[in-house]
Amino acid sequence: MADSLTEQSGANTPEATPVQFTADDGFLLHGDLFEGTGNGPAVLISAATGAPRTFYNKFAAWLVDNGACAALTYDYRGMPGSPKPKDWTARISFKDWALLDFPAAASHLQTHTSGVPMTGVGQSFGGQALGLSGISDRFHRYAFVAVISGYWGNLSEPLKSYLMMNFVGLPVTWALGRTAK
Repeated sequence: MADSLTEQSGANTPEATPVQFTADDGFLLHGDLFEGTGNGPAVLISAATGAPRTFYNKFAAWLVDNGACAALTYDYRGMPGSPKPKDWTARISFKDWALLDFPAAASHLQTHTSGVPMTGVGQSFGGQALGLSGISDRFHRYAFVAVISGYWGNLSEPLKSYLMMNFVGLPVTWALGRTAK
């Protein structure tokens, strides 16, 4: 078995170009843009909660190496790659990630690849963001990876899940001001 997805295709690994773009509320976000010579779609890769964009960079490079014209990975506000400004007092909000960060990333990719159909891949919250964002019509296709409803009542241990999310997860996130380091 090959060591990486790129080795399987036999081509060179495309290099990421660091990019910055601004959400509608002025928050500066950071991403990695991979570009290729393929005539495939532009691909927006939206992360799971707490996963940095770099986790998806090999996948983005593989997509471009295999025909996508471009792929963009990005960090939501408050993540290490898109850290909060010193004067920022708001807490991390999934609403902001879906309504501000996700559309900003999609707009940046569309501007960079004007006229090319855009597709997306969203893992966990990255899939939920599509439905919450109000911009699903911009995507030709969208792949959902391990996306759940977020409703704790349907889980195998609902009470334990509810308590962990609300009495451990939220307080830790509020105390640290982020979900991951």
